[in-house]
Amino acid sequence: MFDESLIVTSALSAFNNAALVPPMFLWNAVLCIPLFVVAYIFGKKIAAKQEVMQYITLPRMAFWFLGLVAIWVILTGGGYNVLRDGLSALPWVSGVALFLAAIFIGNYTKSLRLPWWYGNIDASARRKWAVNICCWLLGALFVFVCCALNWYWAAIRIIAIAMGFVIGRYILLAVRGSIYMLLVGVISCVAVLMQPEFFRFGQLGNLTLAHLVWVLATGIMFAVAFAFDIVHPRGRIHHSAYVKLKWLTRLASVLGIVLFLLTESVPMFLFSVVSVFAQCAISVWHAVKVSPNSVNRSLSLFVMFFGVLIDVPTITVIGVIWLATMCRKSPDTPDWFLL
Repeated sequence: MFDESLIVTSALSAFNNAALVPPMFLWNAVLCIPLFVVAYIFGKKIAAKQEVMQYITLPRMAFWFLGLVAIWVILTGGGYNVLRDGLSALPWVSGVALFLAAIFIGNYTKSLRLPWWYGNIDASARRKWAVNICCWLLGALFVFVCCALNWYWAAIRIIAIAMGFVIGRYILLAVRGSIYMLLVGVISCVAVLMQPEFFRFGQLGNLTLAHLVWVLATGIMFAVAFAFDIVHPRGRIHHSAYVKLKWLTRLASVLGIVLFLLTESVPMFLFSVVSVFAQCAISVWHAVKVSPNSVNRSLSLFVMFFGVLIDVPTITVIGVIWLATMCRKSPDTPDWFLL
């Protein structure tokens, strides 16, 4: 009853609860604003001076984005043996995110022949395979150590990464990086909402209004970018039907947003995102044409919002550089944010 270790444990728990309630991700983003401004102003100039502008492409941006998100999921989404661990579907959700990221990374790097070897070109094939197998085992050990408290979390992630990488290398056609970026990003948002304590985003779902608003804003940017990426302007919807459908989707979006802010539930988050996607998809399909830079603008903003959300400034800088270099001004006037 008077064990001192219990008092220390209770004090540490109270400190963690107090430290995790404030929106630290937002304050960290505010402190990183000078970095983002420098990246936006000088990113394009430095890229042009170093003659690397032609290398800043969507597949390459998707490769770095998915690689960093996969590392973030592995490092921060480990199992901590908390109360809800046995009832959680989070291992499978994070496994799906890693599986999709590994598919694109495997497809993007399939031009590199296995085994990867950058040493002596005269080395035997047996030595090359031995060195590469050791490297892969070290990578698997890294994933396992990050989930050491729950071995099945590590097993799910290692299997997901291995299967995704192999499938990606054997897909004949090149996969679209934008689709995988958006899917992995929204799945990560769902994982954060499911159990925020795993990602140090909150303590047992104790989220402030800033947390909820930023998650919702990231989901809305996903819906906008996804609509611009997969829907093409056709101008086929009759104007009266278009107006009715727009008001219907607007009401559904407002209802979903209000319910999500009140309940903090994943189904309401998904309902809000789907409603906004339907609203934007109807607008894009109804339009005769949209700006050629709409996809790049919406994707770069989604990357920036997502980088701030998960508190990884490197991902936010990727979005800033993308916005500065790839989203050039176009003479076309249609609004890209068709809400």
